[in-house]
Amino acid sequence: MIVLRELDHFGIDVSDLERSRRFYCDVLGLEYLKPMGPRDRPDGILLRCGARNFALHLNPDATGDGRAKLEDPLGKAHLAFKVSKQDFETALANFERADIPIKGPVDWGGHLCLYFLDPDGNLLELINLWRPGLSRLGRLLRS
Repeated sequence: MIVLRELDHFGIDVSDLERSRRFYCDVLGLEYLKPMGPRDRPDGILLRCGARNFALHLNPDATGDGRAKLEDPLGKAHLAFKVSKQDFETALANFERADIPIKGPVDWGGHLCLYFLDPDGNLLELINLWRPGLSRLGRLLRS
């Protein structure tokens, strides 16, 4: 048996690098690091997510609807990102305003989740480990 020390990076397929860069950097706040692949025709980009790198790999066939996964996300392949309470609430408002497909907030007991789709239908999740009180989000969950 080997011992895995930690996750170094992760990557997903996307159908349009520039559209995906705008989504992951401008909407989700990831840091653009560099293009990947041949200098004259990059086939990926590398982003920073906290202490980890996140690769977007060009695959023109990667696009999909994703709405079936979004309707019932439990047990489906997805990427989950931890965020603060304030960023969770900001994302909820911003995603609704930008017509980003969402499901939630979902109260799993010990944490809240907001599931959503990227432009290629990849299932993503924001997770926050706080308990709703009298915040706007807490009121939404109780209504």
